[in-house]
Amino acid sequence: MKSPFQIIFIVSAILIVLSIWFLIVKYFLHPLFFKPKLNSTETFDFLERKNLVFIEKRELNKNEKKLNPFNYKKGISLKKMFSERAEYIVVGFSKSEKEYHFFWLELTQWFLFHIKFFYEVLTGQKIEQRRNLIFKKITENRILNELKKVYETKTVLITDKCPACQNTVSDKITECPNCGLNLVA
Repeated sequence: MKSPFQIIFIVSAILIVLSIWFLIVKYFLHPLFFKPKLNSTETFDFLERKNLVFIEKRELNKNEKKLNPFNYKKGISLKKMFSERAEYIVVGFSKSEKEYHFFWLELTQWFLFHIKFFYEVLTGQKIEQRRNLIFKKITENRILNELKKVYETKTVLITDKCPACQNTVSDKITECPNCGLNLVA
């Protein structure tokens, strides 16, 4: 028969191994292979409701993540343990206003339905779907100015010649037939 110290040692060793395995899967393997991906239709639908044309979506860079636009708390929580999230910046263009609009986007995906239910019961927060999208208009002036600089383009009025290849073009076409330059934003 094994002594109580041996049993405690074996149980502790098993718990340590399982904890390390959980951390590797949760913070390395799962985000690498199962990070929630944003469907284009979800983005297009949101922008259509705002009368905007889709320009781009991209993940946040390090500086933008530090801004923590969704007030995501550091530390361990049930939500972090049973869901995975991704943050993006979505850019839309208003043809009527002739200006760009920028949005933060948080996509949260729950691993399993019963865990989502368990989280709702424990926290009292209702979760509508397995995938939650939260769009938030960017209002911080510094970030807004940086983004506007990136997307500002020089407007060139096309009358009869392509500015890139000097080929004769009609004002009714959107792409130069010779070089493929996009003539309409």
